[in-house]
Amino acid sequence: MADDPSGPGAEVPAPVEPAAAQAQGATRVADDSRPEGGGAPRRAAERKGFVRKVLGQWPLALVLAGVALGLAIVAFTHWRLGATVVGASITVGGLLRALPGRIPGLLAVRNRPVDMILLLGVGIGIVVLAWVVPPSRG
Repeated sequence: MADDPSGPGAEVPAPVEPAAAQAQGATRVADDSRPEGGGAPRRAAERKGFVRKVLGQWPLALVLAGVALGLAIVAFTHWRLGATVVGASITVGGLLRALPGRIPGLLAVRNRPVDMILLLGVGIGIVVLAWVVPPSRG
């Protein structure tokens, strides 16, 4: 038992940074959980980054808001008007997909022509079907 290095008298070695980090002169990052608020600027920057990413998805948010509005109209008023709003929103999504670069955000799933053809086709198809279906006789 006297040879057991993990006994009560054993010394615990101090944590050592990797040699590569010491050789490159790396500094330790401040812990965000310090009570004096050392991580507050970093958390604020992360929040701004998150908000910027969310606001960067405005084309998708616009289409989803239009579809939600259309579904609410279907649920509470007239189905034909609501279906028209849903179709128009998806058509707007197809037009927004034509925007250059990263602007379309999460609307960009496949390559641009395929996305545009699918979104415009589905959107226009929903609008046409909403107006071609004859009114119910009741």
